[in-house]
Amino acid sequence: MSSSSGICCDIFTLCQSCIFIMEAARSLNQSALVSSLSVEVLHLVVDCNSSHDIWSTVEIALASPSNSWIMQLHGSLQDLR
Repeated sequence: MSSSSGICCDIFTLCQSCIFIMEAARSLNQSALVSSLSVEVLHLVVDCNSSHDIWSTVEIALASPSNSWIMQLHGSLQDLR
């Protein structure tokens, strides 16, 4: 009975380790994505909690040519400061 209990604990520990690694990888992916964004769109993704949220937010903001142009103008104006 004690050996099956030990296996159970080992599996639980392994699952916890896997979850930790997956969360770390998610965080790393999200950080890499944010660091690759231009200054003009960084303010759009401040409240995003996942890579999917970041991609969706940027996609919506830059979907139309007018939005893209507005973002470019906004960035240019910020550079003037």
